[in-house]
Amino acid sequence: WMNHAPHVDGGVADRPGLAGVPFGERVFYHHLASRSPWRSLRSMQVPPRADMVALSLTDLPRVGPFRLEAGARAYERARQATAAALRRRVEPVVRV
Repeated sequence: WMNHAPHVDGGVADRPGLAGVPFGERVFYHHLASRSPWRSLRSMQVPPRADMVALSLTDLPRVGPFRLEAGARAYERARQATAAALRRRVEPVVRV
């Protein structure tokens, strides 16, 4: 609550954070897939969008308030996987 009115984090309405990107702009989207049992299947999928290339890394060490020591390992594995993905050529998708 702020100034006696409810306020909600923007991720509730736009979890991927793509609403502010104008259509027609090229987008490189790093998808953060949730493995939480409380998330819906829809929230774990890459959102469909034209002119977007998505990167979704799987099998990273889980990090949280009780797993902070895994943060450095998760960061390093994500860095290495992202660097490898950026070296690959992205083939255009033609939709008919």
